[in-house]
Amino acid sequence: MRIRAGTDGGRRGAAGLAAVLALAALAVGAAAPGPEAPPYRPERLATLEEALQSETVSSANGVVVTGSLAASRAGARILEAGGNAVDAAVAAAFTLGSDQPADSGLGGESWVLIRRADGSAVGVVCSSRVPLRASPDALRPALGPGGLGGHRVVSTPTSVATLAYVLGRFGTKPFAEILVPAIESAERGHLVDWVAHVHLLPYVRKLELSPVLGPAYLTRTCGPNGDPVPVDLGARVVLPGLARTLRRLAEAGPGDFYTGRIAAEIDADMQRNGGFVRLEDLARVPAGVREIEPALGSYRDREVLTLGTPASGEVLIEALHILETFPQALLRGASADRMQALIESVRLALADVPVSTPVLLPVQGPYRSPALDPRHARERAKQIRLGTAWNAEALRLPAKPASPDMGHTTQISVADRSGNVVSITQSIGRNYGSGAATPGLGFPYNSFLEWYEVDDPASPLYLRPRAFLRSVVAPTIVLRDGEVELAFGSPGSSRIVPVLVSVISNIVDRGLSLGDAVAAPRVLWQDDGGKRRLIAEVIPPVTAKAIADLKARGYEPTFELSGPDSNVVAFGGTHAVGWDERRKAWIGVGDPRRGGVAEVPSSVPAPPVRRPEGSPRPAF
Repeated sequence: MRIRAGTDGGRRGAAGLAAVLALAALAVGAAAPGPEAPPYRPERLATLEEALQSETVSSANGVVVTGSLAASRAGARILEAGGNAVDAAVAAAFTLGSDQPADSGLGGESWVLIRRADGSAVGVVCSSRVPLRASPDALRPALGPGGLGGHRVVSTPTSVATLAYVLGRFGTKPFAEILVPAIESAERGHLVDWVAHVHLLPYVRKLELSPVLGPAYLTRTCGPNGDPVPVDLGARVVLPGLARTLRRLAEAGPGDFYTGRIAAEIDADMQRNGGFVRLEDLARVPAGVREIEPALGSYRDREVLTLGTPASGEVLIEALHILETFPQALLRGASADRMQALIESVRLALADVPVSTPVLLPVQGPYRSPALDPRHARERAKQIRLGTAWNAEALRLPAKPASPDMGHTTQISVADRSGNVVSITQSIGRNYGSGAATPGLGFPYNSFLEWYEVDDPASPLYLRPRAFLRSVVAPTIVLRDGEVELAFGSPGSSRIVPVLVSVISNIVDRGLSLGDAVAAPRVLWQDDGGKRRLIAEVIPPVTAKAIADLKARGYEPTFELSGPDSNVVAFGGTHAVGWDERRKAWIGVGDPRRGGVAEVPSSVPAPPVRRPEGSPRPAF
């Protein structure tokens, strides 16, 4: 269900900047008017099947799909104004930070995969590094059952640098113009939809400690257990300072976040609150942005492009190569054998390329990894015995899962009428990140230092300054006969790869449309947050009998959903774009599990405009 945002504006900044933004707003068009729709309430539905109905749109002029109406509209506006897919994706990415700040934003990371109309492809990454002043002893009190995150679990934010680099290198629009929709969204505030409301309750104690997030998301009352009560479903939340920060970036450029006034405010706030991020950490970020060649794999007659190290694309590719050894006939139905083949393909791939693998630098040449070799996958596939689950010891898995449950990540998928396609996955870690935000800046910081080990120096996860680890994200593009068939990604921590594998198999093995492939019930393996378990959406064609069969094979414990009030957000948010050869149009599908919204340009886009020589680009 879409939440129709209003068009009320906030106060304007300095006259000079206001003029710049006014011209930029004219260039991208005004925000679409319309009444707000009530937030979607899953409990109103009669069945879980109704909750999993996907919405599909199509247009030859391009499509933008995100988990937010405001963000999808932002990208569509940019396409209408003559921007390309990169311009639209970056605008949507910044707007998500205003409209869904629990998922991503200025305080996190963005992972970008681009496939251009000329057939070339590139990834752009900038991993969040451990700050120089961080130490295991200083971090330890912020971790564990009693830890509430805060400034101490914040790693150096990199999203602004990554998105600005992508825009300057592959986009056509000025940075200030791209930020207009995000500024409008921040001034207007965002509605707490059902996805955000589901995730408020577990984090009220963390939010209560924040002088920025607490007053925005919590009421002044306490529940029976003494915890603060969150705002109601449908409440409008405005984060003071966020619009100001975005306006400052539009005026001064993205470099201000790393070496300017914004950087100084971050440094001062971190010093006041025991955080580790300092000016020297921020100043190093822009130089850390890297272009990398995508990891390349295949699944039957499709090519698969994704991001390898320091992302987890090679896990996806190895899992697909293993799954490919099973006959398509087995994978067409919804038998327990099919589900086991999907589960074990992913578990074997995760065992070969665990998230806990330390990473030094992103690979910038042709990507090579044993995990990408189909011969290796065929040997691994021989170890799968349908009817009996592999145990953790046989799979050489560590005694405990390698990463916390990074509950809120988000996906942006965009295509334009020229054939450029972009897939971006971005995150701030847990819901609302660390729970920390600087007064006056208005955005939550990430919680990425929660990934690290602080007690065992022999662990590859042991906290070391300037280190970074493999991310679980895997933005992906699938080609058929050399042309884009699908661009997508997903949130969900360790569930990301199994979600992507499932959707690809739904399309290739089962012949489902993109909308049906995204909406089809999922049976996944979870391996994070201290949990190793089977999770399943038990609706036709997935049956209770098939899940009982999987349990008998050794997949215990399980987490099963079957009712309309189920928390389907645990099963990912696969916002996807694809090409419909019959209609000669792009199609967009928003995953209903996380309120996905697909938007298309409302008019024929303006002709693309080449950036004039000497015109300003985002600079640091």
